Amino acid sequence: MPTPKGSSPAAGDRKLRYQQVQELVLSIMTERDLRPGDRLPSTNELAEIAEVSTISVRRALDELERAGRIHRHQGLGTFVAEPRIGADPTRPGELLQTLTDNQGRSPSVATSLIAMSVGLPSSTIAAALGVDAGQPVWEIWRRRSI
Repeated sequence: MPTPKGSSPAAGDRKLRYQQVQELVLSIMTERDLRPGDRLPSTNELAEIAEVSTISVRRALDELERAGRIHRHQGLGTFVAEPRIGADPTRPGELLQTLTDNQGRSPSVATSLIAMSVGLPSSTIAAALGVDAGQPVWEIWRRRSI
């Protein structure tokens, strides 16, 4: 989706070509009301629509595949992916919320403890946890079953 001739986007509005293609693919999915398993246009078709190289399209599709929005099968095409079940550990209950059905009913969840230990995190993990380096933390391994 190139910028029309004669207009130039503000520096903050500029997007790389592959990002423009990502937005294009997501808008195609929305506008055509595509569901998981539905086929998307080919790499060449997307390149033609967006007026970019196939390299930019491949990069966009790589990013969308990594994000779990699409999946590709060599020789068959690119398809809308099933939504991923994900959880953000900083938001309690988010995983369970992704598992609720359309009527808002939550499944029964059981938790079992696999292992538990105390250790010193690396500086990277300490920073991610928001604790001082050298401060002991609990490591808990658990299994949640539905």
